[in-house]
Amino acid sequence: MNRLSGLALNALGRTLPDPRRCWPLSVRRQQAFCNRARTADLAIISMPKSGRTWLRAMLSRLYQEQMGMPDGELLIFDNFHAWSPELPRILFSHIGELFESGEGPEILRGKPVFHLVRWPIDTAISRYFQAKGRTNAFKLGLNGLPADVGRVPIFDFVTSPRHGVPYIVRRLNELAEYLESHPAALTIKYEEARKNPADALLRVIIHSGRSATPESVERAVDYASFSNLQQMEQAGVFKNDRLRARNSSNPDTYKVRRGKIGGYRDYLSAHQCAELESFIQANLTPSYGYASPPSYS
Repeated sequence: MNRLSGLALNALGRTLPDPRRCWPLSVRRQQAFCNRARTADLAIISMPKSGRTWLRAMLSRLYQEQMGMPDGELLIFDNFHAWSPELPRILFSHIGELFESGEGPEILRGKPVFHLVRWPIDTAISRYFQAKGRTNAFKLGLNGLPADVGRVPIFDFVTSPRHGVPYIVRRLNELAEYLESHPAALTIKYEEARKNPADALLRVIIHSGRSATPESVERAVDYASFSNLQQMEQAGVFKNDRLRARNSSNPDTYKVRRGKIGGYRDYLSAHQCAELESFIQANLTPSYGYASPPSYS
């Protein structure tokens, strides 16, 4: 599966900046990751667009209630720890960032790691809308994408070996191999978390070494429902840009867009879906439990 190479993507429009000239920036990002990893109490790792922001919102609400913190704050590594030292410093990161950080994987062997994994086609579709509606030209360039990425047909994007399903599968396989020998790793499927968010949230809390009452967990889940998060995005409740709509009249530019299980079928033909599903079943490590596509919901 090699429909859209990086060269073809760049042919649609010059990237800005040229990623080959950003080596110093890359080094600084690697150093920053390792510095955070050394002091983190828990690392939450996933592919981008796998539900990590949703989980972040649930944890944020839970800690706000436990510690009497103000509403509208979002958990960003150690900001909640600075408010109350008993709260954990949580590193939220991408799989790519982990493996490109140099000594990051070795540092995190001594930390609890939580991995939220999502069906790769849904992830790729969500990445497309993130690039199209929420990512500025500079960051697109850093990722090797043109400023006019919206001109890229959606199927070409999700089959790209640099950005789509083949890339996602490769990264997930890397992480599965790493976590297999990790002494304190927990993986939960996004689809299972969406069906029973209270259970998923409680498992993450326990994995971080803390506890919570069932009632407080349910309140955090209700607060972070997709409809409520979208309303808060639109109203600008959150102080951090991470959860702020780019265009309140266009739902596809929201950070919390749909979160739909099997929603890729809304954008791809049956033949395209079958091609991608076959690719995943032939190439994704079986340990994730995706022997068949998730049920549509």
